[in-house]
Amino acid sequence: MDERRVIVTSNLRDPERLPDWASEYAVITDGLVERGVLNRLTELLMIKRKGGYVALDAFLFLVLFFTAQMKGGFKGLTESISSWTERLGAVGSRCRMMTQQSLSRLLSKVETHHVDGGFMSWILQDASNAGEVLGDPNVATFDSQGEPWNFFDFDGTLMVLRRRGLPEYHTLPEPDRLVDNSYAMAGYTGRKRGEVQLCRETLQDSGSGVWLGLWCSPGDGDKARSVREAAKIVAGVQQARNALGRGVMRFDGGYGSWHTLEACAAQEVHYLIRWNQYGILNTQGVAAIRDQAEAWTRVEDSCSGPVRYAADIGWLTSPDGNHRTRLVCSRYRDEGGNGSGHTIDGWMYELYVTSVAAESWSADQMVTQFYGRVGQENRFAQEDNELALDTIFSTNIDAQALVTMVGLFVWNLRTAA
Repeated sequence: MDERRVIVTSNLRDPERLPDWASEYAVITDGLVERGVLNRLTELLMIKRKGGYVALDAFLFLVLFFTAQMKGGFKGLTESISSWTERLGAVGSRCRMMTQQSLSRLLSKVETHHVDGGFMSWILQDASNAGEVLGDPNVATFDSQGEPWNFFDFDGTLMVLRRRGLPEYHTLPEPDRLVDNSYAMAGYTGRKRGEVQLCRETLQDSGSGVWLGLWCSPGDGDKARSVREAAKIVAGVQQARNALGRGVMRFDGGYGSWHTLEACAAQEVHYLIRWNQYGILNTQGVAAIRDQAEAWTRVEDSCSGPVRYAADIGWLTSPDGNHRTRLVCSRYRDEGGNGSGHTIDGWMYELYVTSVAAESWSADQMVTQFYGRVGQENRFAQEDNELALDTIFSTNIDAQALVTMVGLFVWNLRTAA
């Protein structure tokens, strides 16, 4: 007798179940409610408005935006969640999710004091549970004496904008542009094309990948302010680790100035900075070291660049005589590439200054650690791929910083998980 088989399929879904793209948002928000983070957020982030949605609603919308990764920006997300707005809002104990229009109005009211200081440290460290990761001994790097050190990367990324050409006559009024000089100004654009730019500087703990701070400024950035505040954050993190005096901030050549050294020294934070004053190489003492092959130690090969050699070449004193710093040099055979150093007799020389003692980190180890900065460069690309942070979210520069901060909060939360 033939066996009869009946296959029954159904496309019915549980009407109470949220769509899959909202899963991470629901898990994150539920955890934040349980830990009391959302209540604390309402106390710390108070944006003055006449009525309607508040900062908490904007925060929930942005968390959903960065986790759902809908196409079309804020507007696309608003359209996609139109049939789920009340249920998504209920996850965070709200009546409904706010819309893109409401978010834009709220972001226009964000001011500098909303995103500076205490709130930034709270959302990136405490609210994201990043403190547990930062305190893990596995994120440290050990020196030649077996002591744990922590390295922090500080660098900026640019968003370059084009400005429409407008006629200029004395009879015409001043142009009223959507983005004025408080948001973007002319600066060094590098490989990017445009007339004005916004600089976003970020601080990251290298060992854990946790973001610790960000500063948005027009043009090339407000380096004096951002470096000073970043050094304070590093000092605070190191105090929590009971490791003050073993934290090193790494900077590229754009921060190679005595102001950077002074800001770090004021917080008992070490530094490692590329230096661009190559006239030092022609001084009598350094010229003698250049000719001593035995003075140069081969740098551990990363298999991704030229073979470098490193040496300590002396000390450098600030013009006012208040600071004295160790001077490290690396060199490699110049084969016609586009290096960032200075060529002498077929060798490409690169300079670095650091406050770290040679007994802990030799010259070749310092060069290796400097090129560990590539980790942050890769993370810039990763954050853009995963969170699309290289985007203009608002023409209010403080709101731009706030939205980016929430994106980095999501990154840190994922890291801590």
